[in-house]
Amino acid sequence: LKIFSIGTGNYQDVDSQWFTAVGTTLVLTILMQVFSTTVPPLAMSYIVTPLLARFYSRKKVTQEALNQVYTLPQWNLSLRLAQSLNVIFCIAMYSGGMPILYPIGCLYCIVAYWLDKWCLLKGSCRPPAYKEDVLKLSMHMLPMAAFLHTAVAAWTFGNQDLFPSRWSILKPFAESLFISGERYDVVMEEYRTGAVYGVTWEFLMARLLDFSREGAWLLMCIFLCCFVYYVIYYLWHFLLGHFLRPVGMLLMECCFSCARGQKLADGGSQAAQSPPFREAKHEMEAKGITSSYRLSDNQFYRDAYRALDFTHKQVTQQSAASGEGPQMPPADGEDEMEEQEVGSARKQER
Repeated sequence: LKIFSIGTGNYQDVDSQWFTAVGTTLVLTILMQVFSTTVPPLAMSYIVTPLLARFYSRKKVTQEALNQVYTLPQWNLSLRLAQSLNVIFCIAMYSGGMPILYPIGCLYCIVAYWLDKWCLLKGSCRPPAYKEDVLKLSMHMLPMAAFLHTAVAAWTFGNQDLFPSRWSILKPFAESLFISGERYDVVMEEYRTGAVYGVTWEFLMARLLDFSREGAWLLMCIFLCCFVYYVIYYLWHFLLGHFLRPVGMLLMECCFSCARGQKLADGGSQAAQSPPFREAKHEMEAKGITSSYRLSDNQFYRDAYRALDFTHKQVTQQSAASGEGPQMPPADGEDEMEEQEVGSARKQER
């Protein structure tokens, strides 16, 4: 654990001294972030930029140079997104033991929304066309903040010096995952007497066993579910997915092939049982269903057919009077339609 600098500080647990020294500093830092990250962009747009434009515009003699001087600064999306995620993660991570962070987080969201909106619409130049990738990545990171919140809250509520509570019915299950109850008593007694200092692996397992107490057992269930989910997700994303994804695609293709084969077989049996075209045509006409591609036989296009036929006759008469051949084809190509219907009827009879 010392590789990750865990247990190398002055506090080995979240006790009263930790909340007095570290917790207070953390709350004040996040409270300062409410204004120290949202006000500077507005100051750059409404104070610094006008002063720089007034100072440097005296030496500019071309319109292009003046445009560069008076152009408003860009709104830094990546910086503001990183600052917001930093504040949100800190609040979500430590708010279980310090509820005062909840109203501070609400205040930050309100201030950041209105000041960023004002700065983007009124105090910045037109931003480039951003893609949604950076926002999607941020949205995928937010569940990790909930996981950290669960872990730190369970660690805090499991501390018997701050929130003493009895063991819950989940203690045998937790002992099978972390550490036995007898070893837990030995490890915690060593830390109370000062025989061992720092966060060791056994101390970590012992504190995880405290998750099964009545004050934190529900958080332990949520913590274990999130932990299993992230283990499976990252194993699939970085290792198993590269090997199992082609197998899944192969199985899906086999299922689709079987479904298509069954559909073709059902279609062939239905085609074998279907009546010939001439009999089906009489049945369709008896039911009032259009059985031809001719415009004259379709009640919705009959008026259009009459108009086209009238125009065709007029053009034919004018061509005959002038001694020229007809220049327009028949109204709806009835000869071609008849050939197509006869051909389809022969195919059906075959």
